[in-house]
Amino acid sequence: MTAILPLAIPSGLPPGAFSTTQLLSALRSVSNLTLFGTLSGASAAVTGTAYTSVTGASQSFTKTQGSSLTNVLGLIIPSAFKATATNTVSYAISDGTTDWTAVTFTYNTTAEHMQTPGGVLMTGLAAAAYTMTLRAKMATASGTLTINTDDTVSMLLMEVPV
Repeated sequence: MTAILPLAIPSGLPPGAFSTTQLLSALRSVSNLTLFGTLSGASAAVTGTAYTSVTGASQSFTKTQGSSLTNVLGLIIPSAFKATATNTVSYAISDGTTDWTAVTFTYNTTAEHMQTPGGVLMTGLAAAAYTMTLRAKMATASGTLTINTDDTVSMLLMEVPV
């Protein structure tokens, strides 16, 4: 679903239909929305402390308004497992320039696939086309964080008013 945030109130509304405040509130709640989901299509073997892209987990997104009017809200739900216990993992959404950390989670179990939902508000992005990519890193370079065919990855991107 994609909708563009209007910059003006439409003319010709019947009197008493609703107030200007109600109309603007409703219009602001509708935003540019892109959903990405994959079942058994993403993969990664993260072993280091620098962000690594998750293969198969990227989405084209076009921001329609300037940075003074809207931000981008990104929500993610990746699942993965650790081969060794106790390591902190961070997931981010990359806009191609910046890694926006959405969630940090400590895995305390081994070989158990865990979902780790998170979100981030990306501010200051210009109106442009972006390729948003899920990325992951570990706090220490021990063991491997694995995303494989038993995992799913979802990413929701929304352009929201400032």
